[in-house]
Amino acid sequence: MGNTNQLGGRVQEIFNSVAALLWPVLFLIALLMFRGPVGRVIRSAERREFTLNVGGQEISMKQLSEQQDDMIADLQAQLSRLTRELESVRGRSSASFA
Repeated sequence: MGNTNQLGGRVQEIFNSVAALLWPVLFLIALLMFRGPVGRVIRSAERREFTLNVGGQEISMKQLSEQQDDMIADLQAQLSRLTRELESVRGRSSASFA
């Protein structure tokens, strides 16, 4: 019985070693098989022209990017306006002390 347990342990150890070495090989094979679609996804992501469907909701990354650009432009405009107002207030307060 002792030899059976040792044999079973060694078989399990061999199986685990093969599995540990095999998954990267399988991943590379899958990557090579799907290199065309993977490349298109990466190029599309660079242009932000892809759509995600999650839980029945659809979001376009291009649309999201455009909304983000609009918000940034609005924040920049507000910051510029506030800076001009602050400079105006500082100018008036230094003129009243002169």
